[in-house]
Amino acid sequence: MNYDNLVIENLIARGENERVAFFQQFDWEEIGQTICAFANEEGGDILIGFNEHRDPVKLNTTVDPKELNFWLYQNLKPQVPVSMRQLKYKNKIIIHISVWPGANKPYSFNGEIFVRDYSSTTTTTTTEPADSEDLSQLIGERKSNEFLWERQTVLGAEISDLDLYEVKETIKEFIKNKPSVKELSVEDFLTQTGLIRGGSLTNAAIILFAVNPSHYLPQCKMRITVYPEDKPGNTFVYDKQFEGNLFRNIYSAWDFFENYLTSWSRIEGLKRKKDRLPIFALREGLLNALVHRDYSLSMNYLNISLYADRLEISNPGELPKGINLSDLKKKHPSVLRNPDIAQICFIRGYIEMLGTGTLRMIDDCISNGFREPEWKVGNNRTFLVFPDIKSKLTNEGVNEGVNEGVNLIVEGVNEGVKQELQQLLKFIKNAPGKKTPDFVSYMNKGTSTIERYVKILKDSKLIEFKGAPKTGGYYIIEK
Repeated sequence: MNYDNLVIENLIARGENERVAFFQQFDWEEIGQTICAFANEEGGDILIGFNEHRDPVKLNTTVDPKELNFWLYQNLKPQVPVSMRQLKYKNKIIIHISVWPGANKPYSFNGEIFVRDYSSTTTTTTTEPADSEDLSQLIGERKSNEFLWERQTVLGAEISDLDLYEVKETIKEFIKNKPSVKELSVEDFLTQTGLIRGGSLTNAAIILFAVNPSHYLPQCKMRITVYPEDKPGNTFVYDKQFEGNLFRNIYSAWDFFENYLTSWSRIEGLKRKKDRLPIFALREGLLNALVHRDYSLSMNYLNISLYADRLEISNPGELPKGINLSDLKKKHPSVLRNPDIAQICFIRGYIEMLGTGTLRMIDDCISNGFREPEWKVGNNRTFLVFPDIKSKLTNEGVNEGVNEGVNLIVEGVNEGVKQELQQLLKFIKNAPGKKTPDFVSYMNKGTSTIERYVKILKDSKLIEFKGAPKTGGYYIIEK
């Protein structure tokens, strides 16, 4: 059974309840009311294309995800992240909509507030307009959410402290499904997404976008360590701390994975078969750690530790209340510790459906010939372990490996400039086709400095300009 079928079967087995709803055909009004109700509760999943026996039927219409997003933008207030997929299940096309639990309740659809209502007499769950008791509870939850740690403001932090390149990239994604919005200022965007409150930047804004977040929040740091054996010790092959914002830390960790992890080899018959790395599982594990960790625990870093026999990602904070370890191997409730951080990552496309990532991680590992990942909790930390993932680094080759790239080619510049050249090179690799103004915004450097860096990289035969002067951009020279 593939991953998609696994998710659908899991939802069918749970049946209609407070978090799962089934529809035979796509009805805009009923779907909108149900999405609103899920946002006001704990999130949920909608399956469209099933009859009363939970057998798939032929849909009389298909829906473009962009069309759904724009329609929700017009009718659902405030906005809540919703993802939609059209899948093939038992030779029929079905629609799966996943709704996040809202952090800004109450939500309304066409001016009316809806909730999920369970009847003990008929043992059925329906979507109903909220009554006065429901409204009181929803307002209470909203007030409680105002005290979340990520929503506390940071004394002395200014918009000038932010990485404007990453903010502007997020704004581009934010307005994609909003045809009525052509452009948005940085301040307006941060205010609309709750990252500015009372005129001040929040903890979430600093974690997501600050150029130097550890200046305000030291716990934002990430540490990557490679040990030569299968247990921690005082001897290590590689050890480095990263102090960037959430997006820069994603890039740094992923660059490490790409450059220093080996794929798994196994014997099949008389031949050795080399499997790919479980890329999706690694990506999902990294994002879960960065997005869902407990940032309120000061002086506790995210740790990525590579041992002789495994890769381990550990982050501060145990599993949120309501989720246990056994839940991670099935479709499970989504409890957002940091809803504002998660929402920005959803906008950027790093997060899709909640509560299914661990299932996809398991499927990806098995599909690529690796054992299942393991989750552990203890000492107020959550540990994700990938068995069999090993390092390319050795004690003998570590200097060449760690200093790969710019350091081996560029001469006559100091260590600080070398690091910035490496940073620019990584950016061009991850975002090919960009030009000098993009580099200026990304690096927060003057135009003359960036032009000098570009010339060094061009002269070193590391990058090249492709295309017309107005529409072209820089690309890595593959070697």
